[in-house]
Amino acid sequence: MYMALKRDEEGRVIFCLRESYRDSEGNWLSRELMELGESPGDYIVYLDERAFYISESVEETLVNMGVQADYDEIEQVFWPFLRKDIREKIDEFGGRSGRFRGRRQKISREEQVTLQERIHLFDRRRLLFMKFFHVNIEPLLSHPVPFLNQALNKSRDEIEHLMETMEVKLTRPELISYLYAIFRMPEHFPHRLTRFLPGAQDLREMDSFFLQELCALNEDDKFLDAGSIPGPTGKGLHPYLQRYLFLYFDTAFRTPGPERDQYRRLEYEPDPSAKEKRARFLLELNLTAEEFSAMSRTEFIRHFRRLAKTAHPDQGGEHDSFIKLQEAFEQLLEQKREG
Repeated sequence: MYMALKRDEEGRVIFCLRESYRDSEGNWLSRELMELGESPGDYIVYLDERAFYISESVEETLVNMGVQADYDEIEQVFWPFLRKDIREKIDEFGGRSGRFRGRRQKISREEQVTLQERIHLFDRRRLLFMKFFHVNIEPLLSHPVPFLNQALNKSRDEIEHLMETMEVKLTRPELISYLYAIFRMPEHFPHRLTRFLPGAQDLREMDSFFLQELCALNEDDKFLDAGSIPGPTGKGLHPYLQRYLFLYFDTAFRTPGPERDQYRRLEYEPDPSAKEKRARFLLELNLTAEEFSAMSRTEFIRHFRRLAKTAHPDQGGEHDSFIKLQEAFEQLLEQKREG
């Protein structure tokens, strides 16, 4: 079960519950279970300063759909929307969020190799970059990395929501390296000293190689399998891949030019919402929209510093996680400056 974002009939960005499931032929598919509106936190019922439960209406809806609802799984999905003070108090007494992250099945290296061979190469490239933040990821493809296992037993839709959640936290320099790596551009630039440097390449050649790889994915039935949301009728770029067109031409390599304007976002609808990005940044900082709005600029900075004390690598935190936390802070701080 996972949380997804979509647009409703009125064009609002809303949350919904979805699940990946396996059909009789062994395909991983996805289906929508329940719309949650703009605030999933409305389904959390608070009893006192530490006690809460997820509204019975959620479990009842799932049961009526024939879903064997596991309450722990439901709670895990709603955990990021829990009030920050409640999360902090629960973490002091055993760390419920840590319990969720700690569920890992130990398997041998050989078993990992066999399992990860099922993961599409594009997914492996994306996850490997997110793990190591290194452009030269091709040599890593032949080695089992536990981080890749999160792409197992998921529909294409769930994988794409997972990746989009990660990608929205990349800074622009990181995004440039990310797109350059996952679309195999180093293979097209054989010069030994500069092949891993996007800034050293001819932009028109990069555009050509990027579009070539993007179109190949759009025709790849193993990537856009039965677990994908419906694509456009006739010829057209699938919504999962449209976002890469936007990320490449509008954000990462945004040099203006009439020959590149045809690929920019203005050619596609609907436009992605800034509200969607804001929701993800708030999740990264363990804040609700109401808590963030009520904070002064000084209070917001103090909140970030408290998180940074434990997230910083010098204090035992992970480098990648800290970079993403910092990016969320910088993006939301701009809103405090404006307001």
